[in-house]
Amino acid sequence: MAGEHRARRGRLATGPVAWEPARRMAEHDSPDAPDWPYEVEAFQCHRCGNCCRGDGYVDMTPDDVARAAALLGRSPAQFLAEFCAAQSDGRVHLVDQGDALQSCVFLTADNLCRVHAAKPAQCQGFPMKWRPTDVLEVCAGLRHAAGLPAPTRRTISGRRG
Repeated sequence: MAGEHRARRGRLATGPVAWEPARRMAEHDSPDAPDWPYEVEAFQCHRCGNCCRGDGYVDMTPDDVARAAALLGRSPAQFLAEFCAAQSDGRVHLVDQGDALQSCVFLTADNLCRVHAAKPAQCQGFPMKWRPTDVLEVCAGLRHAAGLPAPTRRTISGRRG
């Protein structure tokens, strides 16, 4: 069962790129911010799946849970039991697949998201509303937009719950 696997992805504990609730996301870290060294006019996802692997959590809001549960034909309680875990502070997050890369429970073998139509708010915001400090080491889309070669790393290391 997915709920038994290790939890992953999400908030940065420190730094200028922490994920925050949507009402504050727009205030932080746009591509033209002074600490962003590359000009990125339009982001095009390359479906590398790298943002869906690595350390940290994908926090789930009640709306996220309701949308994803409905998409998968489950009740919110079933969805929580099968795909989520709770942190010590009460936040709920997705679990991972239990693989060495700490892949999101919804990442498919072809790097697609099983719940893309009901994607959690945190995932919707990546990478233009929030991003970890190592995003240019892993995100194929941002690297391409910045004129950089494809990434060699496959996981984000800067996200912590």
